Amino acid sequence: MENNNQTPQSQKNMGAHTKTVHYVLAKSYFLFFVAVLVGMFLDVLYPLQISANNPPVLLGGVMILLGTFVIAWAQKTSRAGATERKDNTETLTHEHFLQGPYKYLRSPTHAGLTLLVVGYGLLSNELFVVLTTIVFAVISRVVYVARQEKMLEDKYGDSYKEYKNKVKM
Repeated sequence: MENNNQTPQSQKNMGAHTKTVHYVLAKSYFLFFVAVLVGMFLDVLYPLQISANNPPVLLGGVMILLGTFVIAWAQKTSRAGATERKDNTETLTHEHFLQGPYKYLRSPTHAGLTLLVVGYGLLSNELFVVLTTIVFAVISRVVYVARQEKMLEDKYGDSYKEYKNKVKM
């Protein structure tokens, strides 16, 4: 039952302490958007191309397709296991997390976004988009993915820690 005696400020403060994994991930995904904007802005100020004669269009296109595939695969896998994770928090083993791309990467959506945006930078021949994406992907990993993983450890305990030991990246 909802407590209607709370002021909007106290409700706002409560929300600040109950950030979800999805809230943290949304912030990290937003960094990729910022990376593109910063990269494009720097490219306008300092128009440095990756290659004046032969832009890596094919490589960029392949990276975009691969990144899109990895993101879609990760999201499909995550949705498929959502009910089991929600209903069986105490009984999950590390094997539950070893599904789809999560067998190889702990953050496949981030890897996919990195591939996608770097691919865009290569396709558009914009050096600064590639560089800012790499820098912002590292920031996202260090700040937001680390926070997400801590939240998952708190929620799933030893089973998530075992998963982290098995899947290093």
